[in-house]
Amino acid sequence: MTKYHEILRLKSLNFSDRNIALSCSCSRNTVSKVLKRASELDISWPVEDCMTDLVNRLKLIGLVIQHISLILIPVKLSAHLSSSVS
Repeated sequence: MTKYHEILRLKSLNFSDRNIALSCSCSRNTVSKVLKRASELDISWPVEDCMTDLVNRLKLIGLVIQHISLILIPVKLSAHLSSSVS
């Protein structure tokens, strides 16, 4: 599971995206996308008390949906192509 709070916290400490990715066990692309989305939504560290991790996850869900669609579209296309060949 992506550690949204930790990504924001480490960025506020001026960690590089590469070091954040290593620390949070995710890709640099994920770090970059989370930070971009957080910036678009004006979410920064420290996160307001009323902003729970769940709320942040819901706001950042657009990022997750993008990841899923990038995985599923090629899989569906591949399945379609293999079924039409046989």
